[in-house]
Amino acid sequence: ETFAWQRLMLVLFLGPGRGVLELRPYDEDGAPLRLATEPGMLAVVRADRLWRHHSAPARRSFAVSCFLVDARPAATAGVQVPPSSPPAASLDAWLMARVEGAMGRWRLAEEEEEDKLSRLQYMVEHVFQGGERF
Repeated sequence: ETFAWQRLMLVLFLGPGRGVLELRPYDEDGAPLRLATEPGMLAVVRADRLWRHHSAPARRSFAVSCFLVDARPAATAGVQVPPSSPPAASLDAWLMARVEGAMGRWRLAEEEEEDKLSRLQYMVEHVFQGGERF
């Protein structure tokens, strides 16, 4: 849900090195913007509109980030579909593919288990049948 409802991303650059924060609109028409970062700098980014990448070529550099999410409408209004951003849509597609794959494997395992149980039941009925054996 964080990826679907995120609006702002706060990034605090801790250092010790300096770096470059590259921001680019999700639509391919926009040109990238590169900002120099230094320890103690706080960046506020529209997470639902901008692709972002930070690099620190000279030294290791650390950053802490958090998301501010959009207020969700009241539950009494029915099912609410969150606004979609490219990362949220991509993550949702990846997750759904994994769930569908797992469900397919689970169904296959369940069918194999049913087949094993029916064979075991057949063997038990023929080995331990009552009455005369021929």
